[in-house]
Amino acid sequence: MFYRILTLVYKELIHFRRDRLLTPFIIFGPVFQLFMLASATGSELRNLPVGILDLDHSAMSRAVVQAFSNASQLRVRADLQSIEQAAYLIDDDQLDMVVVIPQGFAGDILSLHRRPAVQLILDGSNALVAKTLERIAQGILAQFQRQQAKELGLPALSSAAIDLRATARFNQTLNMRYSTLPAQLGLIVYMVTMLVASLGITRERERGTMEQLAVTPIRRTELLAGKAVPVLIIALTDFMLMLLVVTRVYQVPMRGSLALLLGLTTLYIGAEMGMGLIISSMARSQQQSLLLVFLIGVLNVAFSGYLVPTENMPLLLNRLSYLFPLQHYMTILRQVMLKGAALADVLPDTAAIFLLGTVIAGVAYSVVQRRLD
Repeated sequence: MFYRILTLVYKELIHFRRDRLLTPFIIFGPVFQLFMLASATGSELRNLPVGILDLDHSAMSRAVVQAFSNASQLRVRADLQSIEQAAYLIDDDQLDMVVVIPQGFAGDILSLHRRPAVQLILDGSNALVAKTLERIAQGILAQFQRQQAKELGLPALSSAAIDLRATARFNQTLNMRYSTLPAQLGLIVYMVTMLVASLGITRERERGTMEQLAVTPIRRTELLAGKAVPVLIIALTDFMLMLLVVTRVYQVPMRGSLALLLGLTTLYIGAEMGMGLIISSMARSQQQSLLLVFLIGVLNVAFSGYLVPTENMPLLLNRLSYLFPLQHYMTILRQVMLKGAALADVLPDTAAIFLLGTVIAGVAYSVVQRRLD
């Protein structure tokens, strides 16, 4: 009995070793995933872009600027000239927080009767990052005030604590749903697109109808279009239903153009659909297609910024994240839904999805053509 079991185990291992498609994914995929997540989550958030608007222009305010610049988690830009510029940079997703040091700040620090104030303007479209930045700012200012009291030879509690006044744009209450639900919407659209697209050609092969299609007058482009259009219809239908739930049931705002969001979602589905067709052409069975979708999906989720911000990844992994359409699409969802962005505001991410989709479509056409020949 044991011999027969060992023989069967040996046979299965041989099949596993000979599967050149799945074996590398199963062996190296989880290791790579663990390495990437450990690198990203093993340390605190860092490289968070922060601007400082110094309206006091005193030695004391410059010391505050220096205190923020010394924080390892922040990437500080201290050349802001106006509130309008600060608001624009947050709207354009270039800054996550702006620190405003008002006029008279130095005098208020030294006064025994006035409480110094500092204003924070936060990008509330990512509530987790906003809350983290608010906490970091509180720590920096508290440490700054203790240091100033020590240098001036004053008791630590001789002056009132700095009045930190935080304002979050696009999400006044820093509701986590505003950040998580658009991201989940993008993730589900990705999974639906990949699952439906990856089964199209594999199903034909399992049923024995692929050979019949190959000998018909249908062209390769027509076959791809026939497989792609149903995927697009199904994915867009799911997207519309989920968007309705997100905005009506959970009250996540839709501040941008619905037509723009639908158009960009269609572009994104087209890009991911090509990858699904590649998997469908290469896999030998529907079960293999689903396993490949799952394994590739794990990498997409990790590189999309859904689990951890891409800015928190090692430099190489951060650059690799730009090769995944899902990362760009999640940025577009947040920008259009929460910030009311126009096409010009999301043009870089739109262009990235278009270019990646074009490359993926070319590869998909080549792979399908070879499989049918």
